[in-house]
Amino acid sequence: MWWLHTLVFLGALLFDMVPFPFAPAFTMMVFLHLVFQLDSWLVNVFGEARSVLDRFILFLSAPLMANKYLKFSKNEDIQFLGGKMQENKWKGQMVIPAYSLPPIPTKPLFQGQVL
Repeated sequence: MWWLHTLVFLGALLFDMVPFPFAPAFTMMVFLHLVFQLDSWLVNVFGEARSVLDRFILFLSAPLMANKYLKFSKNEDIQFLGGKMQENKWKGQMVIPAYSLPPIPTKPLFQGQVL
């Protein structure tokens, strides 16, 4: 049964690692939870571990991906967002949890913070 929880981890990781806006990873987690009737707490634990790992991978790969796949104007927009967040560190850091709460993609915000 543990392999199903590993499937939740890997599936959600793949959902989140797509370099363009995509469906949130929790949709994959909920789908697998409902289909295989998995324990909610374990799905949540594996999902949160995946989220931490995904943000770390995004932190390392965002500058390379931005230069390679984004248009120059979009890259400038993301750098502008990151610059605004760096001006007032306290406000910039508080925006991240507030923006992460609703089920919308957080990739643009995290890319701005990294670049």
